[in-house]
Amino acid sequence: MSYRFLNKIVSFASDFESVEWTLGGEQSSFELGANAVFIGQHSAFELPSGNILLFDNGDQFSRGLELQLDAQNGTAEVFWEFRPTPDNFAPFISSAVRVANGNTFVAFGTARGSVGEGLGGPIAVYELTPSNRVLWRLEILGQTPSMYRARPLADIAGEVVVP
Repeated sequence: MSYRFLNKIVSFASDFESVEWTLGGEQSSFELGANAVFIGQHSAFELPSGNILLFDNGDQFSRGLELQLDAQNGTAEVFWEFRPTPDNFAPFISSAVRVANGNTFVAFGTARGSVGEGLGGPIAVYELTPSNRVLWRLEILGQTPSMYRARPLADIAGEVVVP
């Protein structure tokens, strides 16, 4: 469970009877490395590897972030991150999603100027390889103030490739 305003993620046992660990915020089970601190996170998800993927809304910039948890040493370190150039600050909404082929969708959902003069934006979605190569980028133009999330779709209406 992700507590955005507490900057904390909590993992509950499968029977919901106990907390397995907490990440971030006060009384975290893990000490976060200097670059592993996150603020106002969205779409936190535990990957099959045990790593945690999230969108870090941040304080001055936003990013897609994957943290590697070391339960034995009680530490959390950056395993992967994506920050576009120039930085994009999306202080609310947005998302990061790992897709089946190992790539990651990172969506910055706040339009420029929507959080203050010259701040925020642009609203943009990226698909990135594990080595951070941008496969494509979609930027939303016009008067749209925000975009809540972006999710990958295999198709829209069941389309198939015809040889």
